[in-house]
Order: sequence, then structure tokens, then C-alpha cells
Amino acid sequence: MSIEIDPWTPELIMYWSKFQEDLAEPVRKGTLEILDEGLTREKFLELVANAYVLADDAANTPPDGGMPVVCRAGCNYCCDESVQTSPPEVLALAEYLRATLTPEGLEKVKRNVRRVDKQTHKMSDNARVRARVGCPLLVEARCSVYSMRPFTCRGYNSGDVGACRLRRGHPGRVVPQDPWRMSCQSGVATGLLRGLAGRGLENDLLELISALRIALEMPDATDRWLAGEHIFAAARWDDRNPKHAEAIRWYEQMKAA
Repeated sequence: MSIEIDPWTPELIMYWSKFQEDLAEPVRKGTLEILDEGLTREKFLELVANAYVLADDAANTPPDGGMPVVCRAGCNYCCDESVQTSPPEVLALAEYLRATLTPEGLEKVKRNVRRVDKQTHKMSDNARVRARVGCPLLVEARCSVYSMRPFTCRGYNSGDVGACRLRRGHPGRVVPQDPWRMSCQSGVATGLLRGLAGRGLENDLLELISALRIALEMPDATDRWLAGEHIFAAARWDDRNPKHAEAIRWYEQMKAA
């Protein structure tokens, strides 16, 4: 189903919420079945990678072709915004970087992540857009971790590059997006997080760069998180911002439903 009008009217919010729930439930059940076999570090990473594949496959096969999307490699207007994410996404990303980069390359990424975190930590969404501080994982204007980017990045899309360009100077500007692609990513993410939350693992809403800094600077981050330790307190989404507080309430409801 493609929608050319504002996809976030109350009626359509209800429609897409139901769509996400229908997608989330089988993912939750599948996650719990895997967890019942014992959650090893390797199995956890495989679980996240498989969730990304499932979400991408669903997002890329809308029943009627979906809304035309103009996103292309090298277009990174959205890559200087705050990104909401979760512990499993951040940990999988950090492990991917460790596995694919040379020691020198990994140190360079760590330096870039620290630099951007220092510049943007606790910065409001609008200030972040205006500051135009690019994601530290961009290399030559392209995402260097595209296959392991978080659900928020995977779901974000645009039908108008001009609107994306204008948003940099006017953060409140609306960018037309295909709700099918966004909802597929959100639905799979919901199912995965509900399954993991059911085992008592830390599952707070996090800011990507602050959380990635923690995960990269803590070599045993994944093992400590799997053991039940809460390691991301310093990267939690700031609930003093009303918009963030609303996002946190939605996130908690999503996990608990």
C-alpha cells in the first residue's frame, strides 16, 4: 500500500500500528525460540543480522511498488540527525566494526566517534540538524556500515531530495516518506526487542553515537550485556526533551505490548 498524502493522520497511524504489530509478533516468537536454546555471543549476532535481512526483504517488497524513493548512495542529508537505537543494534554494529576493520582503521573510527559524541552529546534534535555534524561512520559521503546500520536508518526514506536539502536549514520541515518501508523496519525491530526484553536484558532507548562510543571503548561490551549488565546508562535518550520523552514512552509501550 503506498500513500501519497500525509501518512501520519490519526486513522493511518492506527493502520500502520496494526501493520507493525502483525509483523512483530512472529518475530518475537521466533526470537524467544532461539533464546530458549541458549543465547551465545555468536547466536546473538546472528539473530540481529537475520532481523535486518527480514526487515529489508519486507521493506523492499511493497504490494504495489510503494512510494518512489529518491535515496541513493552518496546522498547523506539525513546522516547528521540524531538516531534512536537500542543495545542489540549498537553491539552488533560495534562487533561488525571490530571484525571488518584493521586495528588502525578501528582506532580511526573510535577517534571519529569520540569527536562527534563530544560535539553533539545532549544536543537538541534541531540544533543537531543545524550544526551539520555528519555521522562518524560516513566515508567519502557514504555509509561505511550500510549492511549493519540500525533500524532507524534502514527505515528512513525520502520521496523528495529537495525537501531533504531544505530540512538542513529548517529542521521542522516535513520530508515525504513511504510508511511501508518505515513500518516494516519498525515492526521487525519491535518483535526483536520484545523477545530480548523478555529475558531481562538492558533495552533502553539510546542515542546512536553516544552508545557506539561506549560499545567500542569496552572490548567485552557484548559479553557484559548478555550477562545482564546495564552498560549504556550514559547514552540513554534524554527524557528532558519533550520530543524525546514522547519517543521513550512509545518505545517502552512497544516493548511491553
